[in-house]
Amino acid sequence: MKRLLAFALGLAAFVVVPGMACAADNGFSDRICPNATQLVRDYNTQSAKSDTPVDDILATLNKVVAAYKTCAGEKLTQGGTMGGAEASLQVGLGVEGMHYAQIRQAQFYYVMGKIERLLQNFNTSRDDLQNALSLVKDTIDWRTSPDNVLRSNNVNVGSSSSHSATTDFSNYRESAMQIRDSTLAELALLPKPPGAASPSPK
Repeated sequence: MKRLLAFALGLAAFVVVPGMACAADNGFSDRICPNATQLVRDYNTQSAKSDTPVDDILATLNKVVAAYKTCAGEKLTQGGTMGGAEASLQVGLGVEGMHYAQIRQAQFYYVMGKIERLLQNFNTSRDDLQNALSLVKDTIDWRTSPDNVLRSNNVNVGSSSSHSATTDFSNYRESAMQIRDSTLAELALLPKPPGAASPSPK
């Protein structure tokens, strides 16, 4: 039962965020975070086999998350963190490279949270899903510095004037919002923790 459960989730996991690096087959290669490539391939291999123990899949997922966390830290030591808008928005470098790695972490946390919920490990599921939300929040909230936007568009950030979205928000913001929405929907399926307050009547 547990093995079949993990198998089904593994096949469906990356339908959640279209347009991101594909992890649907073992030809997967992550050019932005190459340190995660083999671990994602391992996960793909495990999740494609119906007899893989779910604990093995969860262990690999944790390794994948750790690899993307390492990558996120490394990206901030590369180019694109101190320059202007153009440099800071290179998708594989600096802050945007970090956003990518954080979104990948969140994506795998979502998968773990879903598996743990179906195994009725509700507290672990909630922790995984909350980790996913925290990671995507950084990308959703991120903006280029006002000076960079003003210099390239001659408008104020947040004004009603028209300006280029690519110099305002992260390139990964839309994907981050999709993960956030899927994660919130998954959290809503969990039983309320003991002592949680009920919504106030309207």
